[in-house]
Amino acid sequence: MFERCVCLSFALSANVMPPGNILTKECLDFGRHIARTVWLSANPYYDLSEERRGIICFSNWRCPVFGVLVVDLVIFDLDGLLADTEKWHKKAYQDVLLEMGVSLSDAYYEEHWIRAGRGIADFISGHRLSIDADEVRRGKSARYRDLVTRFVQAMPGAFELLTLLHGRKTMALATSSYSDAADVVMTSLGIRKYFAMVAANEDVSLVKPSPELFLYVACRLNQRPDNCIVLEDSEKGVLAAYAAGMRCIAVPNIHTRNHDFSKATIIIQSLKDVTIELIESLPET
Repeated sequence: MFERCVCLSFALSANVMPPGNILTKECLDFGRHIARTVWLSANPYYDLSEERRGIICFSNWRCPVFGVLVVDLVIFDLDGLLADTEKWHKKAYQDVLLEMGVSLSDAYYEEHWIRAGRGIADFISGHRLSIDADEVRRGKSARYRDLVTRFVQAMPGAFELLTLLHGRKTMALATSSYSDAADVVMTSLGIRKYFAMVAANEDVSLVKPSPELFLYVACRLNQRPDNCIVLEDSEKGVLAAYAAGMRCIAVPNIHTRNHDFSKATIIIQSLKDVTIELIESLPET
């Protein structure tokens, strides 16, 4: 078990404290947090519908471990938010699977990968295929690297926003992609220098819509969740931010414009619309 902690507003005992109470023990490791998630979701202090069990909604909790805040933390998604990469993820998977005699439709990929946050293992088990997930991932990784190196582009307003916030806000990147996929995108676009840290698939047990990635980043950078702003382009990302108790700016793209963004703090059309004033004026969750 990796050494990482997150401050949570529920007790280690059988009883969950209502929001506003503080733990007598400051930190709870992520492994135990995830293991208790389903149980906690049944508690009346957590606002969860049946279909969203497993996603904890933290309501305005406070923890003294983080102390006095100096700066806000702005957490960015990568694929579809900063970089126009979803089509290359999809094509890389389609190419590799086709070589194995398996078809992956655009509609299935967009619903199950982009919207729901599932992956190749779910695809294989759901279709009862006799192919190896790791083999697919290796082939996809190589194909994706080739495509991104040649064709990747930043989303409109991405460079301008990163430049605007640089030196004014602490920035981090939290992506459900594996680190090698994220690295090739950041290197190709030259944006790694903007982030105080990068969290990827390997860093957590569960990716979006679980809040674990965002809470991991907040903990590592000593920031309270309620003082973090998340920028996301997908439903799963918005749900993860909401579950983490973070305010979220949703920026839908061509692949996600039909997603449910009801849990976002605000929905905008482009990163070009993000300003310092907007970030600092967002209401609390």
